[in-house]
Amino acid sequence: MSPETVKKKFNAKSILKLGFNNSLHIYDFKDSIRLYDSLSLPYELWQVRWDANFMAHLLQPYIQWKYKINDHWTFNAGLHSMYYSLTNSISLIEPRGGLQWDNKKGSMFSIGIGRHSQTQSPYVYFYAPDGNVNEPLNRKLGLTKSDHYVMSYDKALGRSARVKLETYYQSLYEVPVETEINAFSLLNSGSGFSRIFANELTNKGDARNVGIEATIEKFFVDRFFFMITASYYDSKYKGSDDVWRNTTYNGVYAANLLFSKEFVLGKNTLSIGAKSTLSGGRRYGDTDYFASLDLGETVYAYNENYNTYQFKDYFRLDTKINYKINRPKVTHEIALDLVNLTGQQNILKTTFDPEATDQTKAFYEEYQLGFLPIFYYKVDF
Repeated sequence: MSPETVKKKFNAKSILKLGFNNSLHIYDFKDSIRLYDSLSLPYELWQVRWDANFMAHLLQPYIQWKYKINDHWTFNAGLHSMYYSLTNSISLIEPRGGLQWDNKKGSMFSIGIGRHSQTQSPYVYFYAPDGNVNEPLNRKLGLTKSDHYVMSYDKALGRSARVKLETYYQSLYEVPVETEINAFSLLNSGSGFSRIFANELTNKGDARNVGIEATIEKFFVDRFFFMITASYYDSKYKGSDDVWRNTTYNGVYAANLLFSKEFVLGKNTLSIGAKSTLSGGRRYGDTDYFASLDLGETVYAYNENYNTYQFKDYFRLDTKINYKINRPKVTHEIALDLVNLTGQQNILKTTFDPEATDQTKAFYEEYQLGFLPIFYYKVDF
């Protein structure tokens, strides 16, 4: 449903905005699995893990006030609320605010704070490990909440470039963790292709993210642009065992480089560009062979070693050469993309083989896309 907004402009400096957003969530899904059992029949009967058909409303009223103190300073303040009808969860008061300074000569400084809430993925609410889909374990799981603190500085470098520095801190609370004392946290879900098969959850977990980011950007002027970004961060969480650990995403650092240069050849153009990414690897822990055998896919053990290991760093370099032939009524484009030019073997995930006769060989690493040249020809009329 579209949001409703009302604005009131008191004067040139003061604007008040009130709004209401109602998102309608409609889900209809079913998931069954046929598990492998090496001790009896080749495969067991079908087991239903998810079976849900529901409709829910996510209601979000808010109020925001913007006040221009003078030509250089602008103040924003507001309140936000969230209610999710599926679980009858509410975050009643979420204060948010920001202050920005602009010297009108290419420099900007800003600080911001805000409280935010988030619903869980639908499959979390309706997972039924014992097959009793009428009584899912986490049907009444509440919202995850977080407080954000951000400070940034943006500086123009002449007419065609800029540099930006930003530092942030995020404190998360009421994060779903298992009622059983272990290292599980729902925050670590979504890092791979496997779903997380959680037991009974409760909103008693915590997490924190802190980091600094830098960006140098040259805009597309004189037929050339580039962007360099770098970040250094730390991401930790606490499960029901009350121990702080690395989140799955705590790679510690990330850096990106993107550039493109265009050459004019008469009426035609030749473009050469590249994109490169270097980042720390994902975290992981010990695999649980018997739990993986029960579910038919990789399951990690939520013990003292969870997320203490780290995959090797991720690196990828893509390049592209593009030639355009411009004609009065048609444009021909010939291009060659070289994906993962160096053929780097970046780890995609750890895969489980239920038919492996040796437990030590039941888990193996799968890799992401290797070197891939892509040639194409396009005609635009």
